[in-house]
Amino acid sequence: MTTGHTFFFREPEHFSLLAEDIRAQGLTSPVIWCAACSTGEEPYSVVMTLLDAGITGFRVVATDVNRSVLSVFNRGVYHENRFLRTDPAVKKRYFTDAGDGYWEIDKRLRSYVAIKNYNLMERVQFPRRFDYIFCRNVCMYFDGKSRQTALDNVTANLRKGGLLFIGQSEVLAADPQHLRKTGCSVYRRTDG
Repeated sequence: MTTGHTFFFREPEHFSLLAEDIRAQGLTSPVIWCAACSTGEEPYSVVMTLLDAGITGFRVVATDVNRSVLSVFNRGVYHENRFLRTDPAVKKRYFTDAGDGYWEIDKRLRSYVAIKNYNLMERVQFPRRFDYIFCRNVCMYFDGKSRQTALDNVTANLRKGGLLFIGQSEVLAADPQHLRKTGCSVYRRTDG
């Protein structure tokens, strides 16, 4: 199941925390996974936030099960209604007016992102564990067993000390295995 409801800088506190944590840990080449990325607003929000913070040595892997939303993501053209929480200066810096209420993302941002088709219900092992994983506003659509399967598949790819961001309207099991809550909808992996 996919919903496609998203916009740039949704739940903005997570993006600020991401930049702060990268600096605090002194990471020079962090890797970030945006699971269930939909049409790309979340991954591009990550990229814009980090570039604006002066962080450039990062890589984002963006995945979704729905090939049609990934096609929109690849085009990088977004309607005005996706900018509800976007600072006008950020919009001007990273987008070009494409006419008829649409805006095209600066192609330089695409170079930071690898877009892949992936189902969270399938087990996969990425070549390197991620420093950060965004899996937000996804698990609330799963039943209990499916939610746990997806969470296990995601966190198996998170390094010890890495952060998992979930949606602010989501909750995990009382004591999720390998994770310790560190903030609003933010968990740190506690083992390797």
